[in-house]
Amino acid sequence: MISLRFARSVIRRGGINQLTVSDSFCISANVANMSDKLEVAHDSTRGAFTITLEIEGTPERAILEYSKLQDNSVDLHHTEVPTAFRGKGIAKVLAKEALDHFSASQTKMHLTCTYLQKYIQDNPNPEYLAYVVK
Repeated sequence: MISLRFARSVIRRGGINQLTVSDSFCISANVANMSDKLEVAHDSTRGAFTITLEIEGTPERAILEYSKLQDNSVDLHHTEVPTAFRGKGIAKVLAKEALDHFSASQTKMHLTCTYLQKYIQDNPNPEYLAYVVK
């Protein structure tokens, strides 16, 4: 779990980085390995991959949403990460999980989410490209 606490400075203690997010919030986490520790949940009923994060004891969600289409393909249409956690690789973890899942099940994917379009352009994995509909 990632937590935030009130802080106004940047501190480094024994491998733990605390990076100022704004004047009032500070992320306490090993930023270099943050994406290695994230747990992605897949809810096929809702059409979503999610990561639960915590801000001052309040759960927040990073989410990648998709819709199942009539031709048994999917439209990956939205990715969102809470503001305090942007730029930490969380959307990349969601993208990889969704693309891994759908390519493993040989499901054709429409990428209408602009983040996913850029992700696939920057990471042209042949296993993904075989199932991406242009």
